[in-house]
Amino acid sequence: MNVPIILLEFLIVIIAIIIRAFPAYKNKVGIDTWVHLLIAEEIKNNKYCMPKYIDYFIFKGPNDYPPFMHYLMAIFSKKTLQKIIWFISPLVEGINTLLMFVVALILTKDYSIALLSSLLYVFVPVIVFESDNLNTRPLGSLFFNISLFSNIYYVQNNNLSFLILAIFFGIILHLTHKMATQTFWATTLLFSIIYLNPFYLMVLISSFLGTLIISKGHYLEILRGHISIISFWNRHMSEYFTRDDYKEKISPSIKPVSKAIIRILGLTNNPWVFFTFVAFLFSEVIIVSDPLFVWTILIYSYFILTSYISIFKCFGDGYRYFEYGIMPTVILSANTIILGTAPLILLGIALFAFSILNSFRGLRNKGKRDIRFGQNRTLEKIFEIIKTSEKENIMCIPPNISFMASYFTKKKTLMALSPQAYEEAAVFMLGSPSKKNIGKLVNKYNINYIILDKTLYPKDTLDFNSIEYKMLVDENGYQLLEVTK
Repeated sequence: MNVPIILLEFLIVIIAIIIRAFPAYKNKVGIDTWVHLLIAEEIKNNKYCMPKYIDYFIFKGPNDYPPFMHYLMAIFSKKTLQKIIWFISPLVEGINTLLMFVVALILTKDYSIALLSSLLYVFVPVIVFESDNLNTRPLGSLFFNISLFSNIYYVQNNNLSFLILAIFFGIILHLTHKMATQTFWATTLLFSIIYLNPFYLMVLISSFLGTLIISKGHYLEILRGHISIISFWNRHMSEYFTRDDYKEKISPSIKPVSKAIIRILGLTNNPWVFFTFVAFLFSEVIIVSDPLFVWTILIYSYFILTSYISIFKCFGDGYRYFEYGIMPTVILSANTIILGTAPLILLGIALFAFSILNSFRGLRNKGKRDIRFGQNRTLEKIFEIIKTSEKENIMCIPPNISFMASYFTKKKTLMALSPQAYEEAAVFMLGSPSKKNIGKLVNKYNINYIILDKTLYPKDTLDFNSIEYKMLVDENGYQLLEVTK
């Protein structure tokens, strides 16, 4: 065992965790955070059995969220969980960082390439942005990477241990994150076709059947929810981009042509995709038949299809696919930088510096944008008033506050948790609240309280005709209105 190398890798893992944990601890934000806390609490209250419904939303649908992380969270007490939620995603990303080292070492037997692979991973912007709050994407990415790599390694080396790993983590992946599972299905199927090898397909089928058995059929409900998401956005994708809270992820100061080039090259999400393609064109380090390079091509293809081709946009935000191509790109890039020519080394250094700057800039901007959806004293005061009231139904403007309100008050919000209820909820979820007849919605759904973030939606920009209300709280940009008539 090379002790200095192990210590260096340990330091890189610690850096990865700190970079993500500091903003997570400071801001305590994340719209999805409250969803996961709520489901974990319901599983615990249901004696660790899967609840059929999470009954805190007016638009009711079955509980079809992949439950693996929620069962892990349910092990902890509510008090403990609220103290450590900021650390969960950064810790998973620390494990992902270590995974890059291990996989690169297995493939190249070179400690320098392995260390550089994990270091490049630390600052890939798309994953840094996703891990500063509690969500299932980092865990889904971890299981995706392990399963797909193990599958590839088994096919190449006929090592039974890696076949078992591929199927085992494929099963857990199905129970962790829908988009990661979707990407796993597409990539595994295409690998089987490209390499004319049925073992990729065998792992996929085995993982699916194993998931059905372990979940006692509950995965079919998850699958229905997954199909519902795709179907819903296939019908309503044009309305997604009319939301007031939709923001361009590239600085508005950049000219449109430059912005388009930066976006299509993936430079602000995973610049190592661009470097991998450059290295393929101008060096002999990467060959077209390398499964890691094919993996990279497929992920980039998903990004192009879901970003620019209308019929594919319903399969998810295009830029998020870059997350599932980080492993092959950082390993191929590290290998090229260590073994490559001076121009490629200089390009690698420049892209690494760009990644660091973009990661920190993105975290700063994201923190400023998301802080309104985080826990604070004013919202805690509002939630306590509602929680102690006998009245039940809440409208949150913007709707993003709804999950936090449901978690803290245990009352029903005008929102849908299940994608199978999205169509009914579209009347409130889609489009701008400033363009809706709020009074009509209040009356239709028997709303008792309105929580309003007036920094985003001043009350005089909303249509409150036909309702009467009493102002209970007006502090720090938040208002609590009690509907009286």
